Amino acid sequence: MLPMEKRDGRMTQTRARILQHAERLYYRGGYAGISLQELADQLGLTKPALFHHFKSKQDLFFAMLLNMLEQRRLRLEDAANSSAETTGRLRAMLYAMASCPFFDPMKFLTDERGKLRPEQQQEIEVAFTHAIQEPIARVLADGVASGDLRPHRSALGVMLFLNLMMLLPSPGHPNPRLAGSGNLATYIDELLQHFLHGVGNHAASATTEAPYPTST
Repeated sequence: MLPMEKRDGRMTQTRARILQHAERLYYRGGYAGISLQELADQLGLTKPALFHHFKSKQDLFFAMLLNMLEQRRLRLEDAANSSAETTGRLRAMLYAMASCPFFDPMKFLTDERGKLRPEQQQEIEVAFTHAIQEPIARVLADGVASGDLRPHRSALGVMLFLNLMMLLPSPGHPNPRLAGSGNLATYIDELLQHFLHGVGNHAASATTEAPYPTST
């Protein structure tokens, strides 16, 4: 019999491989696309071996989502710390998410959230806030503090930037023509210009602006 630490190490590696392959199946076909038999075949495992690591497809899906969000958190944190200048930090965050396979949080909320137990749903919501929303909110708040950005409603700013991320030509995005004929750098700069400056005439809209206090 293998020493305990070697057995644990192999179990951890196998679990990581299961999550990685499950995530690929998820991007291809959503929750319904995570076939346990196909997953076992890809990994050279039996279905009972899968259930040794995850008690059910529900638990596998839950662990996969947590792992997916953690990987995105690490990318966003690195991007948020990559520059001292607000626009550079926001640009780096968009580049980081553009390289990640497309994930539609609205589809998850409407079609797949119910696949999880209530306590799992709550944990995923907390993980999403921690992984995605908090890094964005921190960069925006720093931008206001430094004078790079004007005071704004924090929650609204985060939601607008999240919608910007949904417009990235990420791998697997349902609209592969988002960036048009331009390159990624040009497209991301265009997205940022729309986010930071809008499309309206500043002189015409200046008299109607009502600044919001920054909320936490």
